[in-house]
Amino acid sequence: MMRFIVGQKQINLSRLIVVAFSAIVALFGTVLSVNGAEVRSANKTFADWCRQKADLSPETKHTVEVLLKEAGTTDCDAGDRKLSSLTELSLRSHEISDIKPLASLTNLTNLSLKNNQISDIKPLASLTKLKQLYLSQNKIGDIKPLASLTELTVINLENNQIGDIKPLASLTSLSSLYISYNQIGDIRPLASLTKLNDLWLSNNQISDIKPLASLINIGELYLHNNQIGDIKPLTFLTELSSLHLGDNRISDIKTLASLTELNLLSLDNNQIRDIKPLTFLTDLTSLDLSNNPIDDIKLLASFTKLTRLSFSNNLSGDIKLLASLTNLEELELNNNRISDIKLLASLTKLKKLELGLNQITDIKPLASLTKLTWLKLNNNQIGDIKPLASLTKLNYLQLENNQIRDIKPLASLTNLIQLFLSNNQIGDIKPLASLTKLNYLFLSGNSIAPKTCPLKPESICQWEPPLFLPLPPFELPSLPSPPSLPPTFELPEPPSPLFLTPIFLPPPPELPSLPPT
Repeated sequence: MMRFIVGQKQINLSRLIVVAFSAIVALFGTVLSVNGAEVRSANKTFADWCRQKADLSPETKHTVEVLLKEAGTTDCDAGDRKLSSLTELSLRSHEISDIKPLASLTNLTNLSLKNNQISDIKPLASLTKLKQLYLSQNKIGDIKPLASLTELTVINLENNQIGDIKPLASLTSLSSLYISYNQIGDIRPLASLTKLNDLWLSNNQISDIKPLASLINIGELYLHNNQIGDIKPLTFLTELSSLHLGDNRISDIKTLASLTELNLLSLDNNQIRDIKPLTFLTDLTSLDLSNNPIDDIKLLASFTKLTRLSFSNNLSGDIKLLASLTNLEELELNNNRISDIKLLASLTKLKKLELGLNQITDIKPLASLTKLTWLKLNNNQIGDIKPLASLTKLNYLQLENNQIRDIKPLASLTNLIQLFLSNNQIGDIKPLASLTKLNYLFLSGNSIAPKTCPLKPESICQWEPPLFLPLPPFELPSLPSPPSLPPTFELPEPPSPLFLTPIFLPPPPELPSLPPT
């Protein structure tokens, strides 16, 4: 009989075979056990999960409890009947991490799991009737389970950890796809999604946009904050009405000449010198060209349909070219060495005006702009603020870093919600007692004594420099229009507002959920 020598010991071959076979059987049995457990898990009804609640992991148990609350019952069978019949379900912001108990809810067509702690989405693979799915603000990296959800028309995957989007290639019914704020570099899988109308890809790692050339139905495209230099693939996307290309590496914009349906165009923070290709975009109503080394800006005077213009860090002090833009409602001209603002007196439709970081001393021309709700005049050389007394619709006013002593003219601005007066020469703040709607009043860097707040609660008065400035007190008019979604469901995360100067360190405010019908 054959024998093997192993470590000075003899092992009988037949015994070795038996041991090896036993190990294989054990391993195979374990695999079967795991696979069987997964199958059993997938086949469980909600009632099964509910009845086993005491034996579940804390994460799974929490999900079951959330679902029972949604069903409005503590009874497992009643909860199962209710949940199994649902076509819409919103579980946003419930600290859910385990979604296995959702796998049996196969009648769902609309599901929101926004702002949870979900990483494993395999249980969603069985929800093949889903048409709208909201998974933003989770911890998802692997989206392979989505490949089977071919009925989807809307999916939001923003703010996750997704790098590979190949599973999306099969979702050819998609009309709206939101995958901003991920780790995506390769967008070739999107080439097959020819029904897309809205595509949000901002804040990723994209440099090559050739796969987008086939998406000829695209109307709204967000590519803000990527690594894009060549935009020629956009040439034939002639249905585009809204295009966001800010914070990229673009210098040549000739391609844009063919996109004559554009209403909204954002090109801020690029390397653009020549804007003549924009000549043909006569329907533009919103344009952001901030932070580009533009050579000749005369062309701007021809965009008479503009209601929004952002042109910070571009001008050399002369704003005469704006005289023809009488439809403007929002204008951002920060850091442009402007001293004379007489021309602005004729722009009486303005609701938002930003003139921070300039060389302005005389603000009398602003007195006629009585529709203003937002005004930034920080970091100028302003001493007399009497012209502001007529701007009674103001909600937001920045006057920090000027030469202001007398603030009595502000007493009439009773709609103010946020007021910035830091680093002036103010001694008396009693005139502000009438501003009862204020929730923030910034006063650091003045000579106020005693430091007594004229408003209640006294915490409204901020005597020290803030670590960051608060969010705006109202919905910014420059946020893009949300897509048409059912009123009980979530809107996609908005991109950074077009004309919001980046002084606000927190993320932009979330659009409110619409009330149920």
